[in-house]
Amino acid sequence: RPLPPATAHMLAEWFAAAAEASKAGKAIPHAALSRRIIEHATWSFARPETSPDAFGAAVVVVAFTDAGLAPEGATTDAHGTSLVAALRPGASLHVHYRASTPPFILDTNHVDVLRAGVGTFVVEQILRHLVEGQQPPTPEWESRLLGYAHFSLVYRDRGDGSDITLVPDPAGRKLAAVFTADDAVSLCTDQWSAPEPAHAARASGMRLFALLRRLGVDGCVFNPCGPGAPLAVSSELVDRLCAVAASSAPVDEGVPV
Repeated sequence: RPLPPATAHMLAEWFAAAAEASKAGKAIPHAALSRRIIEHATWSFARPETSPDAFGAAVVVVAFTDAGLAPEGATTDAHGTSLVAALRPGASLHVHYRASTPPFILDTNHVDVLRAGVGTFVVEQILRHLVEGQQPPTPEWESRLLGYAHFSLVYRDRGDGSDITLVPDPAGRKLAAVFTADDAVSLCTDQWSAPEPAHAARASGMRLFALLRRLGVDGCVFNPCGPGAPLAVSSELVDRLCAVAASSAPVDEGVPV
């Protein structure tokens, strides 16, 4: 299952914690926060403002986690994907999450992360539908998977070469661990303990599935440590995508990240 949807109250708690971390000079988990923003289904937001903000953004989008905070005339009950669609390049996002509290500001760099996160959201939705035996939400699902540029594999250096990390399987199948985003990689590398050093390598879907065919895996599990439930893809689907990828692009080992 996907992550449970965040209520307005839960999202406000996330932004409050992020604001405190920022004030203390601590790192903010922008990838995780981006997921919450994109998956939230009841945003309100006002028309973009063209007055530059303190960070120099040419366009400012003001959003509200709760409709009760929004001014009259604001768009309400908007999914996070609709909110992100309103964020043109060069925009910043000012999020009001509590009355009488300054907004949390995502500058243009963080907005770029948020915009890229929509592609991850779509890919994960496609995979989830396929795993559950449902029709994918977009008819171009095959090209969306093969064209996605941010899949990752994790390699372990065992001294005699690097091997991809496999997901333990009671049936003894060779299932590759594949990741859709950096935060999914971090969730696993934080949990795994092994004497061998590990590194992540990024690849497009086209190169990923061609590589999986060359490695002779029996299948793969996307995001085995989360966020959300692991997505175990059948060998038939891997073979289908491998065949398309193998006829379209050369195989490489991905781009180290």
